[in-house]
Amino acid sequence: MKAIKLNLVAALMIIAGFNAKLQAQSIVAPPKETTLPDTTKKNYVSMQAGQMIVVQDKFTKKMDKNMTMADGTIVKTNGTVITKDGKEIELHEGDKVYMDGKIDIQLKPNIG
Repeated sequence: MKAIKLNLVAALMIIAGFNAKLQAQSIVAPPKETTLPDTTKKNYVSMQAGQMIVVQDKFTKKMDKNMTMADGTIVKTNGTVITKDGKEIELHEGDKVYMDGKIDIQLKPNIG
């Protein structure tokens, strides 16, 4: 009878330990994939209404001097961009150049 009690106590301890382990695993949520806000895309220069503007931290002002971006791309006040490899691009309405030098050209749909 004593052996049965010892076996029963041992079995209960194993079950309790297994149950505690399962509960601990269910409490700890798996790490979620998080994406940080893309702060590099909120600061840029753009052609708007035929003028170059600078957007920095949600504030907009007229671009009053040529700017050199982080990668060496030069943006001129007339909307001309000279990339780091020397290629010249003319910006049009809505086109953007981000502070890291990446250029976002707005494609116009073909109508007609």
